Amino acid sequence: ELTSREAKRWSKKMAVWMFVTVLLFLFSTYFIGVIVDAATVKDLRMATVGIGGLGVLYVLVHFTDYMTMRCREWVFGLNMGEIDQKMNRLFFEKSVGQHLKENSALSASNVENGRARLSELQNIMLFEGMNSVMTLGVALFFLMIISPVAGCVMLSVTLFYMMTSVYLNHQVQAVCTPLDAEFRRLNRWRVERWDEIERVKANAKESEEELAQRAAFDLVIDRDRDFWIRYVGQISLRGTVADIAVIAVLSYA
Repeated sequence: ELTSREAKRWSKKMAVWMFVTVLLFLFSTYFIGVIVDAATVKDLRMATVGIGGLGVLYVLVHFTDYMTMRCREWVFGLNMGEIDQKMNRLFFEKSVGQHLKENSALSASNVENGRARLSELQNIMLFEGMNSVMTLGVALFFLMIISPVAGCVMLSVTLFYMMTSVYLNHQVQAVCTPLDAEFRRLNRWRVERWDEIERVKANAKESEEELAQRAAFDLVIDRDRDFWIRYVGQISLRGTVADIAVIAVLSYA
């Protein structure tokens, strides 16, 4: 477990403040509607109520958002400390024999890479993931209450987005990891030839090296380009499906 009790306590506080912030922000649409209606019928009193209510609401949103970010900083710091402590404990508890036997797996660089990935995942969850998930969840909940059909459609679109995102991310990892290795190999090849320029010149291999490197690069970049063209095509198709769903919901409403 990489989260302390104190971090869990701050996480609960953060979730509460974040939920309140999302509710207040969504409720601001009511006052915007009041302002629009007041402008349509030219009702000064209604416009005053709408503008005043919106102003008060925005002040509350900024306060609750500040409390959310305050709690988030506590969670971030506590989790970072907990991760460092657990990584130290796991690293130091191994015997000298294990360190010698598994030198490559237990190297300091590998352990640091693992710690960096954990920290990156935590940052994504704290600074992007939780707020997006909660905002989406609350919006879908109220949409379900207002119009179950529209809510079900948008829920289906959300699930479709999530499944396609998992699939596309898997494809990126499966295809691009070997390609990245190929690009690094080409970079090493180029730098080695630059470092050995005297040898290349002495053997009159300038043109041969240039053509060989360009041919190798073309093979890799063709695969890379084909993949990303397919990727952006799938993203565009997904966006088209979502747009059609939104238009269908608006038409139904």
